[in-house]
Amino acid sequence: MSGSPTFYGHVSSPNEWRGRDGTIMGDATPDFQGTTDFNAQSRELPSGAKVAALKSAATSDGLTFNRLSYMIMQSDGSIEESEYDSGSGSWLPFVNYPKETHNGILSSSEKIFLEGTVSGQITIHSEDEVELYDDIAYNVDPRVDDTSTDLLGVVSEGDIIIDRNAHARTGSKDLKLHGSFMALGSSFRVENYVSGSHRGNIDLLGGIIQETRGPVGTFGRYGVTGYTKKYEYDERLGNSIPPHFPRESVFTVVSWKERVVTNDSGY
Repeated sequence: MSGSPTFYGHVSSPNEWRGRDGTIMGDATPDFQGTTDFNAQSRELPSGAKVAALKSAATSDGLTFNRLSYMIMQSDGSIEESEYDSGSGSWLPFVNYPKETHNGILSSSEKIFLEGTVSGQITIHSEDEVELYDDIAYNVDPRVDDTSTDLLGVVSEGDIIIDRNAHARTGSKDLKLHGSFMALGSSFRVENYVSGSHRGNIDLLGGIIQETRGPVGTFGRYGVTGYTKKYEYDERLGNSIPPHFPRESVFTVVSWKERVVTNDSGY
């Protein structure tokens, strides 16, 4: 931990927090505004059986793909999907899948590029990686309208990667991500996070589940690269989950904000 992050709500961990100097309760000055438990039980990632159940649901009434896919979620609930044809070395024309034609679960054996507007409840799964290519936002923001039922789950059996130019495609320095993002292979991370200049904020509403915390940027005497975290937990996830999302029955609520400080650590 580095700087002076503020944590809202309950915070739990199997271990005491460490400062960027590596010492327990070290050189950071966190502000815990809720309760804390630094002797919590460790939690395992979802079992293979739960992931298998997700894939089975996609095979049964959802949509399955077996080539590199580019998916754009639409505000009417449909999904535009294009596949890469390795034989011709080109992307095939987009196909529109209306929401009435599937159960909200889309699964691919290959990598998925993902962006768009989430309308309804959707789970995207890849046996490979998922690359977030642009903003991903709810059609109805639950912070503005608490009757919103839009809910997204993204499950990667590899990493979930934020594309190096994702922040720039809509003309903003910030990147908007709404959903619960699960990286079973390793991490939720940013592509080329150490290069270039500061790209803005990751404005995330939802949650991140990962084996190892992935880097999203750096900051120090030589400048700032990548993104600043601006994460907000979606409290609806305590009671609702996207279709067949492979998670435990109860989430621990942890949300925070961070400010950039001058040192040489990643964040």
